[in-house]
Amino acid sequence: MLRVCGDKGTKLTAVPGDKVKVPLIGECPMNFACEGMQALRPGTHTLFFGRVVAVHLEEGLFDRKKLDLEKMPTIGYNYVEYRRPANVVYKRKT
Repeated sequence: MLRVCGDKGTKLTAVPGDKVKVPLIGECPMNFACEGMQALRPGTHTLFFGRVVAVHLEEGLFDRKKLDLEKMPTIGYNYVEYRRPANVVYKRKT
């Protein structure tokens, strides 16, 4: 995802994080700041592992008891594009 944020022409915004050097994604209602990242490629996909050191939530998503999942937009990835239901957020050049 970080590579996507850095690509020119995306609609995603890199926002400075406060716990780690890696930027947050402005359009994401929830960001996890991790350290000690390790990437493994067991097949066609890359798995990332790390220790979560901070969670950044959009205002109004958490009431100190639970997350309001109705307010969180779903984003999916299908190899060439990131999508929300009914619209493309980012499409990779093929």
